[in-house]
Amino acid sequence: DLMAFDSSTRELLGTRMWHVNLQGTQNQFACISFNGDVVKTQLAPSQGALNLRFLSDRHLVDVFSATKASKLPPMPTGGWRQVRAIPAFSRLSRRLSQVMVPHAEYEVVRTKILFNGLLTRALALLGNHQPSAGRMMSRYGEFYFSFVLAADVQSWLGFDGRQFVAGQGHCPQPTTLTIEFSDLETAGLAASGKLDQLAAIGSGRLRVTGLTPLGDTLDILLDRIDQYLR
Repeated sequence: DLMAFDSSTRELLGTRMWHVNLQGTQNQFACISFNGDVVKTQLAPSQGALNLRFLSDRHLVDVFSATKASKLPPMPTGGWRQVRAIPAFSRLSRRLSQVMVPHAEYEVVRTKILFNGLLTRALALLGNHQPSAGRMMSRYGEFYFSFVLAADVQSWLGFDGRQFVAGQGHCPQPTTLTIEFSDLETAGLAASGKLDQLAAIGSGRLRVTGLTPLGDTLDILLDRIDQYLR
């Protein structure tokens, strides 16, 4: 999404191909691959990729933080043929850190990234791994919820009775709740918890259709996620 919505990121990465495995403290993996044109990700290691290991959860947070004066980079532990990926990954992580901190210069890109799937994926992770959040959302039974910002910026969250799932684009199931924003500014205010919802509904900038109590619950959790993203 950063590549799709931010032309400066595309210029930073150049055209050389590279592959990086990011390894967490409990052997969680995410792979980032760049083929000279498109960035792809997967939640599994890729053979032959440069392996970068984080020393702790705090270390991972610090690497992607825009507020730290100095950072210890992740430790390379394998895939040395892809060592050229280190500068490119560093540029990518710095750019992502800049964009995700609320600032007028990056607000359009940040809002598109949030509503193109980051917020709904974060809500799914929160529901699956934080019991209190899971209970708050699962009390409504099976549901599917959709954010609509524009034709190319949509995402959804669902609870199938066992786990929370999320994705980009049109929701694959009939929605229990749909929230539509008329413009980027309204969506950005909603993501940061600063939107006057009644005024926005009255002016037509916000449209809510379906089970509104579910929307109230999601608002509480979205405030929590906004704090995590900072």
